[in-house]
Amino acid sequence: RSYCDNQHQVIMKTNDVDFHPSPDWKGEGWYRFDTFNGKMPENAPGGDKCGTSLAGWVKGSHPSNGATKDVEICFSDDSTDCVTSVTAKISECYGYYVYYLKELACMQRYCVE
Repeated sequence: RSYCDNQHQVIMKTNDVDFHPSPDWKGEGWYRFDTFNGKMPENAPGGDKCGTSLAGWVKGSHPSNGATKDVEICFSDDSTDCVTSVTAKISECYGYYVYYLKELACMQRYCVE
């Protein structure tokens, strides 16, 4: 579980207005979101959130009790909850979550609550 101690810190919010990747993005790897809740939403945020027209969210639920889980990250727009998706991993670490995230296509962005 070294990923619990060795992840990238990234600051992103669901109301970001910048359409470029977060300046904290370091490419594919483990990330911890540095926000109040630090968690990706489990419901589609809709389009034009997180600084993009295709906002990423966890389809399903987050793990608990130190577990790691394979999940589907969907990307929603104004009319469709899951236009496209990618796979990811989420791990619960000492009361917070870390995410193994992949590079995304243009106009896709991971969201944080």
